Amino acid sequence: MKGKKIISAAAALAMLLSGTCINSFAAEADTTTTGEETAETVTYSADTIIGVWEGTYTGYSGSTTIERSISLNVDQCDENGDFSGIAIVTSEDYERYYFSGTFDFKTGDFKLKGKKWILDSGSWSLNEFKGSYDVDNSITGIVGGNNDRPFALKKTSDKAVDYSVDISEISRNWYGEYDGHSSDKTVVRRNIKVAITDLSESGDIKGTVIISPSDKAEAQYALDGSYYFSGTIDEKSGKIYYKGTEFIEKPDPNFEFIPFNGILTNGVIDGYTKNGIWKMESTDVLKGDLNFDNLLTVADLVALQKYLLTENDFNKSLFYYADMNDDEKVNAFDLILLRQAVAKRP
Repeated sequence: MKGKKIISAAAALAMLLSGTCINSFAAEADTTTTGEETAETVTYSADTIIGVWEGTYTGYSGSTTIERSISLNVDQCDENGDFSGIAIVTSEDYERYYFSGTFDFKTGDFKLKGKKWILDSGSWSLNEFKGSYDVDNSITGIVGGNNDRPFALKKTSDKAVDYSVDISEISRNWYGEYDGHSSDKTVVRRNIKVAITDLSESGDIKGTVIISPSDKAEAQYALDGSYYFSGTIDEKSGKIYYKGTEFIEKPDPNFEFIPFNGILTNGVIDGYTKNGIWKMESTDVLKGDLNFDNLLTVADLVALQKYLLTENDFNKSLFYYADMNDDEKVNAFDLILLRQAVAKRP
């Protein structure tokens, strides 16, 4: 903005007497500021970075570069631009980790580094992402300081996803299937029933597991068994982990415990073992379900009849489910009740 300064009459007269040429009695004093002084500085805020960002980055598969999809869920950011959240590598089945980073509210500079794996079936390393924010709600940059490994993210939601679980409301009974292996390392699908008997406020769990043959298993690898387990549930991420600790009934001399890792969401567990999948759903205890498919069918009747006809010791892990009238015995009365229950099922 320019301001005007008026010259006094005396000053004008003095200038005339001295022979000074005056083009105007009104001289301007230039008070114009530079563009840097007047331009408004663009600033960002925590709301700029909080939310869901989706895109791709260049990773490695062995020595080969590969483009992977990734989702960043930024759920916290303080007044200094320090943020944190959970990343999911969506082009892989189970990679998920906690991250933290910094976002410069003045320049838009962005830096992120993975801090701890939640799920990592591939034993990957955690790289650093460096880039800058653009006003079109995108962030671009490079991974691991390597110009040949670009990443590009676009904000898809201003609201962060809440992956947390309420420990007090977690179901105690689950059924599903998992990939185990035989003594010769052949991968084989099995049915599984999990009962959580102890659940602490901190997420420590204990319970029992019962396994049985799946109709997807090869007959020679069909096994029944049960064991005790212990593990943890992470309240913030919904991760569930457990591993067997002691056999109740060992299905085979070479049978060994393997770790189970998964994410618990809305009554479903989706995860993996070292051999493949692990999937479960929450369920009520279903009396008579002897093959753990969460149904009452003729297959359950056949299993109970076989036991009663051969008079072999009934599998300890199945006893509770076979004792239909809860008299602590498994006999013909239970078979009658199970036949009635199967007939009533739609």
